[in-house]
Amino acid sequence: MKTVETKHNTSHGSAEIGQKVIFVDSNRVTRNALLTMVWGDPADRPTVNLVTVSPDENKIDNYGRQIEHFTSVPHQERTTAPGMYWSF
Repeated sequence: MKTVETKHNTSHGSAEIGQKVIFVDSNRVTRNALLTMVWGDPADRPTVNLVTVSPDENKIDNYGRQIEHFTSVPHQERTTAPGMYWSF
């Protein structure tokens, strides 16, 4: 079984699996998110996978509001896109 390192340091803090971060989606809506995976060199403000609660109040199932997964999301300082990034 491969061990996964869960903590990566950046110039503004550290990225850890389970940590709450800010996610800006493709519509430039800011949401709270939890990190589910941290990828890359700690010095390069890592790319992450994260999960958020759906902002659509109609997306409800037996467990409550549905969650949405996003993969390979870059840090805000590593992209010029107006959305689809994370930050502390």
